[in-house]
Amino acid sequence: MATLMKAHEELFRRTPDESFGSFEELLGRCRAVRDESGDHWVPPDDFKLTHDLTLPLEDNPDYRLNDWSFSQLCRLAGVSKDTLNRLSPKTAGKALEETLPYPPGGKPYQVLSTG
Repeated sequence: MATLMKAHEELFRRTPDESFGSFEELLGRCRAVRDESGDHWVPPDDFKLTHDLTLPLEDNPDYRLNDWSFSQLCRLAGVSKDTLNRLSPKTAGKALEETLPYPPGGKPYQVLSTG
């Protein structure tokens, strides 16, 4: 029963860009996102989240993280996504800032953006 409740909660908390009525709709959306996406290589020293969990890239200061990118960031930082979801955006941003590996002169982060 707990699994069904979790699935129900996940299904109905999704935003319109995360829920689809059929596989074909999902596939079409994935192709459209791929075509509209940009690729950014950000040096670790320049990779900084803002207090509201947006990522400034080049000339746009307000790239928002979607669920997938937030999950990737949590894994990179070694922090539980469920834990960060219970915090305010400002506190979660601070936790990520303190746990993300920022090796000086290290490999750049690849950031994909849409829009």
